[in-house]
Amino acid sequence: MWENYNNNLIFFLSTVIEINRIFAHVQSSKRMAHIQIGNRKVFDNIIGKYYPRLVGYASMLHSVSDAEDIIQDVFLTLWDKRSALDFPDEARLSSWLFRTARSR
Repeated sequence: MWENYNNNLIFFLSTVIEINRIFAHVQSSKRMAHIQIGNRKVFDNIIGKYYPRLVGYASMLHSVSDAEDIIQDVFLTLWDKRSALDFPDEARLSSWLFRTARSR
């Protein structure tokens, strides 16, 4: 009896986890689409989310002041090229941000 209950519980929990993963991917894709069309509010949210981490990353190679300038330039590049860049999800955007910061 308990084995059947445990199997049902495991199936239910794995289904909930998968639904959450799909929902998160859809939400991430929507945010990327909003950036492409120039939604400033979504773009500002992305800046708020990534700016501190990117400055910390860039400041490992440069002074903090230079790192802040570099990251501002990275976000300006993202905004200027937003319609040409195609990020299917936020993970790809994150990778692009860190790669671009490293290359400056």
